[in-house]
Amino acid sequence: MEDLFFIGADTVIYERLGDGNHDMKRLTKKHLEQFGSAGLRTLCLAYRELSTELYEKWNEKFIQAKSSLRDREKKLDEVAELIEKYLVLIGCAAIEDKRQEGMPACIETLFLAGMKIWVLTGDKIETAINIAYACNLINNDMKQFIISSETDAIREAE
Repeated sequence: MEDLFFIGADTVIYERLGDGNHDMKRLTKKHLEQFGSAGLRTLCLAYRELSTELYEKWNEKFIQAKSSLRDREKKLDEVAELIEKYLVLIGCAAIEDKRQEGMPACIETLFLAGMKIWVLTGDKIETAINIAYACNLINNDMKQFIISSETDAIREAE
């Protein structure tokens, strides 16, 4: 048995987790929210135990997909799906996301020039809002509209 480790966005990792381990999932979600509220970038860590036999069978399919001349990317994605499941969550990590020097002033100038600015992001809502404040993209006098695919039904399914 060998361990295969994964690191990725929480949404990607959580949809590939196996059953059980509910306490770790709950605790990690809490940490992700805390880190996101602090404006940090987050990644989840997980692993899967693989037998040598399972890995060798998967690797044959991977080599075939990798050398395919037609629909290579699609085939690689399909092969990845075969192994990227039944993961066990280890936890999450967070790092500070530094913005480029001069960016807040640039965004503020664009805004003052009358440009309409939209923020489309894959970040957590809390992270996106904190970054938007730090970049002078939004301030307390502005009305915020948050459009999100996250609903109670989606959270329950996770």
